This record gives sequence, structure tokens and C-alpha cells, in this order.
Amino acid sequence: MKHKLLLFLQNEAGTSLVPCSEDALDLFNGALIDVKSLLDDPLNAQQTKKASLSFENTYKLITGRSAEENNTEPFWAYMLIDSALLQALEYMAVNTDDEKILLVLNNLDYATIIGGAYGERLWWIHQAVEYIESSSKWLYNDNFNKLTKTHMVCQKSCLPCSVQTFNAEDMDVLRFQQVIADAEKAHPFIIKGAISHWPALNDHSWSDLAYLQETVGSHRLVPVELGTKYTDKDWTQKLMPFGKFLEQTMSMNEAGVCGYMAQHNLLDQAFKLKNDFIIPDYAFVETGRRLVPNDQTASTDGIVVNVWIGPQGTVSPLHFDNYDNLFAQVAGYKYFCLYSPSEAPNLYPYPPDSHMPNTSQVDMESVDLNRYPCFAKASSVECVVEPGDLLYIPPKWWHFVRSHSYSASISMWF
Repeated sequence: MKHKLLLFLQNEAGTSLVPCSEDALDLFNGALIDVKSLLDDPLNAQQTKKASLSFENTYKLITGRSAEENNTEPFWAYMLIDSALLQALEYMAVNTDDEKILLVLNNLDYATIIGGAYGERLWWIHQAVEYIESSSKWLYNDNFNKLTKTHMVCQKSCLPCSVQTFNAEDMDVLRFQQVIADAEKAHPFIIKGAISHWPALNDHSWSDLAYLQETVGSHRLVPVELGTKYTDKDWTQKLMPFGKFLEQTMSMNEAGVCGYMAQHNLLDQAFKLKNDFIIPDYAFVETGRRLVPNDQTASTDGIVVNVWIGPQGTVSPLHFDNYDNLFAQVAGYKYFCLYSPSEAPNLYPYPPDSHMPNTSQVDMESVDLNRYPCFAKASSVECVVEPGDLLYIPPKWWHFVRSHSYSASISMWF
């Protein structure tokens, strides 16, 4: 495995990394030579810091640039990912087992999240993480707090539902395809019990935070939203260890901090979680309007899969998405208020040239009708999804979401 990874990195240095600067390439190639020496003669070769330096330099460059610059020059993302893999390969070659493992694994998380790893690079990250974690004793020698509270208690909400509801046995794939065929006429609906067979609702319950902690790993970094909602001025986002995030999730009411892991493909990091769910056959129907980005779907059969985990009170402001959405409620309860695309003039979207053109300026929890008078004319439907529910949301339907309890959900754009 180690030598195959080395060959992959050597090949990339001569192909996809070529557009990088000469200094960056020289440093990366020098690190390749050093790591090869470690693999060939681990007892006599000298360990250097070139792989770490290559990663650090590329990380500083990428995080100091605009998203547009990074999109037009993706080879720097490849350099970030490959430097993280090279650093991991160096760690495997030396075969140490100490706190340095955290730096190596965290940099692989940076490569996945910030570098946007997919395809063969993501596969190699999975291989490296699995090798390093499985051969380490240090990670599992009580170096991290283990959760004492496991199952989250979620009380059912009794709010009325005005969204059409079907039982799973009454909604086969053919009927689903017919119902959603015309995006302009399609409406949201719930399929009750559609995912009740998922392991995530049974033996591998995502209501059990201790299970999630063990499966994902306390040490793995995940992006967490801090603040009530992303439209607030004090809202921010940071990467934090998954174990710390879960501790905050349990103590949110006491600390007053609302941390939300929102719209994150956790499955690209914690690939063992893929055994906990099955993408429904509904997501593979032909609609003639598939617009999902290819680079986000390589590991999930053409479907954009994101995980949402957070405590009671997390909010997604009123917004729309461009894709068909199957929203699976795995644990807890979430409230949805949905508006047809035809209501957009009454919902006061942010300007098209803003960074939130798909989001309403209206604060759904404190509506200012003096400022947004037409909002009073907007017609909506609402529901509370519960474990086992699959909510279909047509493209460009506006939706406001609030969790009524601890909640774990999976969204699937198709």
C-alpha cells in the first residue's frame, strides 16, 4: 500500500501538479525523494520536514486566496491534498505512534474539507486514515474524553402538518417519478417510514452520540457553524474535533453556544458511516434536470449527500436550493416551513449579486412587516419530520428549518 501511494504521488507530481510554482514543485519533489528513502531504508534514512513544509505553504496560499481564484487554479488544491498524503506516508514509513498522529490525521481532514478531495485522491485519503488509525494504540489509550451521556432524548412535536403525506408502501419508484416529473407542478411531500430500515435508525443508531464518537473518531476535524443562523453578523464557522463538537451538542443549553455541523459530507471522512444508510431508489429516477456538481458525487453514485447534526434550536434561514432534495430525518425532530418558487417576490431575496442570492432577508422568527410588508401575503405549507421520514423538496422551493430537539439528518440532492 505504501509503495503504491508513493507511485501515485510521483505520477501526480509529473502531471496535475505541474502548473504549480517552481518553488512548490521543487519542495514537493524533494519531499518525495526523502520519503522514498525512508520507505526503502527506514533504519538509516533521515526524516525531514519537507512534506510538512509543503503542506503548510500550500495551506497558507489557499486560505489566503478568494474562492474564485482557487476554483480557477485547482492544481493548488491537488498540491494541498498530495502534500497531506505525502506527510501521512512519511508518518507510516517511520512507524511512530504518538501525538504526532493528530497532526497527520488533521491535515488529511484539511485536505478533504478545504482541498475538496474526491475520486482517486479521496480514496487514497481513506486508505491512509484506515492504515494509520488501525495501527495506532495511542489514539485509543484514553487520550480523548469518552461521552458519558449516550442516547439523546427527543420529544415528539405535535404541530399540525399541511404537507402531503404518503406511507412508504404506497409510494413506489414509478409513482415517485410521475409525481415529481414536472418541477413546476411538483410539491413537497413526506414518505413515512421510507428509511426506517436504515441501520442509522436501528443497530447503529445516530441518536447514540457515543456510537457516533467511536465511529467517526473524537480526533477528526469537522466544520461547525457557530451562531444562531448564517445570516447573522456574529455567525462564524470553524473546524473543531468531532468529540468536542458532540460535547458542545449535549451541553448547548447550559453553555448557550449553538454549534451546528450543517451541510457537510461527513461520509467522505468517516467512511464507516456509509454502512449506516442506503441511498433510496427514489434518488435515481430520471428527471431530465440533474444539475448536481460532479466533483461532489464521485463517492455517492451521482448524489450529493450531506449530513446535518446539531442540538435543539439550530436554524437554517429561509432559502432555496437548485436541486431535487430528499431530506432523511434520522434522529430527532425538525420543523419545515416551505414556500413555492412563485412566492419569491414576497420573500425578499438578497440581491442577485450578493453572496446569498438564494436566501431571504426576512427573519422567520422575528418578521418585520414594516420592512417586508409583502411577506404577509406569502402562502406556505409546514410540517415536522420525525425519525424514518423522507421529505421531498422540489427545486427552488423555499424552506426554513428549525430543530425541535437534538437532530441528525441526511440530505440527498439529485
